[in-house]
Amino acid sequence: MWTLTQQQKLLAPFSFIMVALLVAVSPLHAQSVTTTVGVGINPHAVVVNPTTNKIYVANQNYPNPSTVTVIDGATNATQTVNAGSSSNFLAVNPSTNKIYVSNSSSANVTVIDGATNATQTVAVGSSPEGAELRTVHKLDKCPRQGQSGSSPIPSNSDTAS
Repeated sequence: MWTLTQQQKLLAPFSFIMVALLVAVSPLHAQSVTTTVGVGINPHAVVVNPTTNKIYVANQNYPNPSTVTVIDGATNATQTVNAGSSSNFLAVNPSTNKIYVSNSSSANVTVIDGATNATQTVAVGSSPEGAELRTVHKLDKCPRQGQSGSSPIPSNSDTAS
């Protein structure tokens, strides 16, 4: 059987009081929700452009056409941009302010101009499953599900090569 010594009995309440004082004097720096921003149906991926302080959320919305919600990080105002079908991955190029959305069911990538939200569609082959950027911020390739190849998309042309 375990028993407390007299010293342990005295230290237990003292320890509790010290912890309570520390918590009361120095507030905890926990993360907290400051606001909630609505996006589209079935949000699937998110990227942030640190240069423009905009957040992009891919909304899959399958079997209907997908959308991308653009959130202004300063005001939380949103805009909706149409994309292909089954938008599932995003990549952002802060240097060119372009956002790449892979659309697995429509076999293409939607390229969004971050300044205007205008879009271009680039055919890349069946089942694109991502978008990868080189360290020099040029879109390197768009891998395809179940296939060994990928479709390169140079950032200066917005067309697959």
